[in-house]
Amino acid sequence: MSEPPASPSRAFPGDILMGAQSRLLPYHIPMRFFLSAALFQVVSWALLMVDPGEVAGFTGGTGASLAALHALTLGVLAMTVMGASLQLLSVATGVAMRSLFPACLASWLYIPGTAILVAGMGLGSHPLMALGGIVVILGLCVWSAVLIDILRRAPGLRATVRHGWWALVALALLSAIAAVLILNLGHGVLPIYGADHGQLAAAHAILGGFGFMGLFAMGFSYILVPMFALSPAPAEGRANLALGLVLAGIALALAAMLSDGMEMPLALGAALFGLIGAGLHIGLMLGALKAGMKKRLGLSFILVRAAWALLLIAIILGGLAGAGEDRWNMPTLFAFVLTFGWLLSFIGGILGRVLPFLTSMQAHNQGQRPPRLSDMGHQKITLRLHAAGHVSGLVLVAAGIAVDQSLLVLAGGALGTIGALAFLWFTVEIVGLNRRLNAQAQT
Repeated sequence: MSEPPASPSRAFPGDILMGAQSRLLPYHIPMRFFLSAALFQVVSWALLMVDPGEVAGFTGGTGASLAALHALTLGVLAMTVMGASLQLLSVATGVAMRSLFPACLASWLYIPGTAILVAGMGLGSHPLMALGGIVVILGLCVWSAVLIDILRRAPGLRATVRHGWWALVALALLSAIAAVLILNLGHGVLPIYGADHGQLAAAHAILGGFGFMGLFAMGFSYILVPMFALSPAPAEGRANLALGLVLAGIALALAAMLSDGMEMPLALGAALFGLIGAGLHIGLMLGALKAGMKKRLGLSFILVRAAWALLLIAIILGGLAGAGEDRWNMPTLFAFVLTFGWLLSFIGGILGRVLPFLTSMQAHNQGQRPPRLSDMGHQKITLRLHAAGHVSGLVLVAAGIAVDQSLLVLAGGALGTIGALAFLWFTVEIVGLNRRLNAQAQT
């Protein structure tokens, strides 16, 4: 008896890629987001060196530390999600975009808007922050409309689609809170009673790190990890269970941030649900790697594995910070491990595989013969230098925050900047290769 065909939720990577070339965007659309993300990664690490003493004890307010955080979250993390989602979801779901103009418009708004907002935060200019915030939110709205249309029409990959819907809900909430926070910095709009600026900022961090970015990272992983490992996608039921547990953890964390008197039990409950959900998700990913036909995935997946470990550490630190632990500058340490640790490590590792792979697909679509994936972007130099600088920067800055030593933060920021410059070199080489291949195809 012949076996039934695989369902979309358990599709083999080859099934996902069938017909993918017909749904590829012009190379310049996703690459503009990826190149901008590489530039902002340099900016985010470099800004940590502007006032390293402030980083160790950062508790809010404008300045270099706030600018560094948002250069990372908006300029690197969200920027990458936008570029990856526009290309990846069209390919994986089989749903082509109706028009390229909204994707271009989103980039024209979001990229300069992020630069204006980060500059305003660094300079302490409320008009610049307001202008940048408005343009960023407009760009996110345009992108969200494109994504909603794709998710609504997607016939399969239900686990990834479900993560996408919840991530967009988190984005809407964190964008609303961001607008209130910017207004409050300039005009003090928050009432005396109710959540204060610090509580809203903490809720904003939870929604951004674990909600918007975290859920997209989990959802995309159910496509990307099996695709690169050449393994079947994890079981949809277990992916949905992990999602439900993580959502429960996020809800409890928000309640802890916004409550008075119940912070400790709610924060510990949030950490427990988050650890179980994240542990289940990581188990599914490790299972996909173990079952895959391709075992050697290179340095990029060492970073991805490290990112999964840092996710668990970030949840533990977040639970301690939410429960009131303030030793070792716990709130700041949590925010750093969450953003520069888990999320940036994951994105750096994934992009190290995605950029050459996407370039190869673009070349074949144009009838060109690209170089081998491992030969693109001088990976033996760029990605190794990036990994070394990134990991050493993480360790030193985290240690500097924990023991309140600005010299450690300064050294870590310098090494992280070197790693980010190496990744920028890698990205510039990939973008240049795309341009050359596209030019050859036009002649």
